[in-house]
Amino acid sequence: MRKFLLFILIGFTIILIWQTQCNNESFNLKYSEKQFKINKEIPKNKFDPIVNEINTKNKQIHNFQSDVSVILKKDNIIKTNGRIFFEKTINFRLILDSILGGELDIGSNKNFFWFWSYRNPSPGLYYVNHNNINESKLKPPFNPEFIINTLGLSEIDNNDCKYDMINNLYRIIKIKPVQNKNVIVTTLVDPIKKVIIGTAIYDL
Repeated sequence: MRKFLLFILIGFTIILIWQTQCNNESFNLKYSEKQFKINKEIPKNKFDPIVNEINTKNKQIHNFQSDVSVILKKDNIIKTNGRIFFEKTINFRLILDSILGGELDIGSNKNFFWFWSYRNPSPGLYYVNHNNINESKLKPPFNPEFIINTLGLSEIDNNDCKYDMINNLYRIIKIKPVQNKNVIVTTLVDPIKKVIIGTAIYDL
């Protein structure tokens, strides 16, 4: 179950980054790393103007929707098509279908976060009230805030952060408490296009 959810999230994250920020360029996994390590730090005053410009643009975006095509790879290759809907700050829904019918429904509204998958070994609709997320068994990568941030449409919170570069991209590094655990959350920024192109989460 946990491996399957992680597999779904990886596919979901990659396609959303591609759809929203990369202008039809393939998202390259070299931008992330399996084990976090900080590189030479960038001074905050060099980074602030870029963050401010991104935040000014993202602040003007209130809702977003798009067709998506996702190829999920595990034991088999599953080609799916669907649609993503997003309304700030926490309303979103991703629905995917294959030739066999409905495959995935994952979303969040002002009260609940939910998840349903046709291929889940334990079928059912799983949901949790946002107020109880910290008491749930939901893993940090499935926190609704983190999933929404993969869209690259939220404003960047760069308080109490460190900054470095990886593969010519600026990276914002922040330690955050998620589900009663401290995790490292990074945001990747293209300093030329001035857009968010990816997010990653690491345990300590």
